[in-house]
This record gives sequence, structure tokens and C-alpha cells, in this order.
Amino acid sequence: MNLGDLSEIQTQKQYKKWFESKLKVLADKIKKTNPHNTKIYPGYKWGHATKIFCLFLNDMVVRRDYFDAMTAKRLIYFLYAPIDGIVIRRLTELGIRPGFSLIKEICNAKKFYAIQNILGEAAQKAKVPRIWFDDNWGDRSKQKLPGQVSG
Repeated sequence: MNLGDLSEIQTQKQYKKWFESKLKVLADKIKKTNPHNTKIYPGYKWGHATKIFCLFLNDMVVRRDYFDAMTAKRLIYFLYAPIDGIVIRRLTELGIRPGFSLIKEICNAKKFYAIQNILGEAAQKAKVPRIWFDDNWGDRSKQKLPGQVSG
């Protein structure tokens, strides 16, 4: 995937348009290679594909040297947070009803962007990028890793 054109993005509106065009390519590939996978439908695009794409973009913009520091600093505020079970659970614990309980239930753009808007508003108040919800809510320290012994 060519990310070069991402460096030209200057606004959230431009990013959304770019994101959706690239997302379509990824979602089409997922649909073609997993046509009967009931674990991902109906949210193969707005649930699963967006999660994969958001994680990839986070890695490329934040954790790699793909972009120069100034460009990465600008782009990080446009990135969407990957939605997974942890984010869904945290929102529910805070009294926010996302309208779905599983990633596969994020079956349209309206559901995806509703959560992004909630996270975006909270991030804006805290003056941090929305993508930080992925790391900060990463309750992974409480999860057992393969081969890990309790205690």
C-alpha cells in the first residue's frame, strides 16, 4: 500500500476521504479471501478491516520512521483508534452504549464514526491524539500471554 500520499493530508476531512478509499481496498480483499467466515460478518469492513488498518497506520505513523517527525506529529491527530473488545468494554463501563458488543457488529460507517467521535472529543479535551486510547486502554497486562503461568 502506498502511504506517500498520506503525508500530503492537512485536515481531518482529507484524512477521512483518504482513509475510506484505502479501507475499501482492504475490505474488498478481506471479503474476497473470507467470503464465508461468520466470525467477521456483517462487520468485515467497518469492524475488522478498520481495526487492521488503524493498527497498521498507528504503527507506520507513530512507531516507525516512515514519516519525518513533523509530518508524523501532524498525522497522529487524524488517526482513528482501532476498536476492539477492550475499547467496547471500557466505553460500556463508562456508561457509553456503543450500539454493539462485538467487532463484527460494527457493520456501517455510522457506527464506526460514532465511536471515533466520542473518542475524538475525549482526546481533544485531554489534548492528546485519539489513537492513544488504544495504548492507554490496553488492558493487556491483565491478560495471560501464551505460556504464561498465573500467580
